[in-house]
Amino acid sequence: MTNKTYSTIIFDFDGTIADSLHLMIDIFNSMVHKFHAEPIGIEQIEYLRSLTIKELIHELKIPILLIPEFLFIGKRMMKRRIDELEPITGISHLIEKLSKKYTLGILTSNDAETVEEFLLQHDLNHFKWIHSETSLFGKDKAIRKRLKLEHLIHREVLYIGDEIRDVESCKKVGIDVVSVAWGLNSHTLLESSEPTYIVDEPAELETILLKD
Repeated sequence: MTNKTYSTIIFDFDGTIADSLHLMIDIFNSMVHKFHAEPIGIEQIEYLRSLTIKELIHELKIPILLIPEFLFIGKRMMKRRIDELEPITGISHLIEKLSKKYTLGILTSNDAETVEEFLLQHDLNHFKWIHSETSLFGKDKAIRKRLKLEHLIHREVLYIGDEIRDVESCKKVGIDVVSVAWGLNSHTLLESSEPTYIVDEPAELETILLKD
């Protein structure tokens, strides 16, 4: 339960709303030969979830200079396979309830049209805006830009994401952040970054955001 008064909640998309980890791994593995990277085996997933994005790039031997092209092709493939994605269990009901109390937005590195199609397919049209950010390492700049566009007060904004870089970006900007441990990064790694809150399932967000 929180004593803070939030008016706006910003969601990350992949790994937070959409259960996209395994599809992303499948797409990644289909591209490794082109980019001379290392494929991901099922047995590696939990270990890889304990790594930061920079450590992950190093571990999988992704050439730094090819990351923009890698992301571009990956997003295009994700768009083609959007029908394979499902919402995280319990997140749809939570979003519907949150939308009655808060203004909701999405900030994502995914393609905005892909996100819109997913929301339409799963009856999740509760978001005022979707902000697509192309840079893998510039999320804090994207958050600042969106806060300015929406004329938002920092203390009234809460970000919800599944990566340690979400926590780092929110701290740079000066907004609170909930880390969700069902996405890309593990609970242990997320906890080490000291987010405002950390949860393991959507129901815990109700305790934080929907209890008087």
